Amino acid sequence: MIEELKKVDVSQVGNIYTAKTLSEELGCSSRLIHYFRTTGKLKSITSGNARYYFRGEDVIDFLKEKGYEER
Repeated sequence: MIEELKKVDVSQVGNIYTAKTLSEELGCSSRLIHYFRTTGKLKSITSGNARYYFRGEDVIDFLKEKGYEER
C-alpha cells in the first residue's frame, strides 16, 4: 500500500502551477510549497511582480527527490 502512495502519474502533471494550485494537487498547504521554494528544494520562476510559478518538470524532479516514482 505504501509503495502505491509513492508513485506519481507524470501524465497528470500540468505545465505551470501557482503555489495554490500546486498545494491543492499535492494535498498540502501553499505555505509548505513556499517553504520548499525559499529553501531551494523546489525550483520556481517569477513574473517579476512577487508571484511565483512552478513548472511541471520541476515538480516532477522535486517529487522524485522525495522518493516518488513514475507509474
